[in-house]
Amino acid sequence: MVRDVKPDSRNRIAATPATALDTKEVYRRRFRDEETFRDKMWQLLCHEYFQQFIPSTATVLEIAAGYCEFVNNISASQKIAVDINPETSKKANSDVRVIITPSTDLSALVTESIDIIFVSNLFEHLSKEDITRTVRECYRVMKAGGRFLILQPNIRCLPRLLDVLRPHYPY
Repeated sequence: MVRDVKPDSRNRIAATPATALDTKEVYRRRFRDEETFRDKMWQLLCHEYFQQFIPSTATVLEIAAGYCEFVNNISASQKIAVDINPETSKKANSDVRVIITPSTDLSALVTESIDIIFVSNLFEHLSKEDITRTVRECYRVMKAGGRFLILQPNIRCLPRLLDVLRPHYPY
């Protein structure tokens, strides 16, 4: 599944260094008071909704896993979390393989090796070019007949979201 990279004793992998963003600080500020609530929310979402799309024999990849709320709470035979934040390794359960890399570079994963890919609230943070690169990488690593599950912000919030993003992403 993972090419030319050996996990450490806790099943963690560092395939590519993180970007210059201080993701640790961003996550700390954004989620400091919500971590327990978010974990309970994702337990419920995974068990009551998302699990129906994921066979227990599947290999699951979560892109932009962050604190691993989804991948930690889903049942699958193999679970992989990808994120640019090195703190992701500390949040992943012991049965989750973590790869620190941008979503646009999944070269640590073998082509057609993933059954289910899950992405939550990522694309609104990427440029059009990076969205395209990410989707291409996802389709490269996904097995034929696999599923690509995408969760995005509420469409009712889209006008506000676009107003926020427009100054940063002129497209």
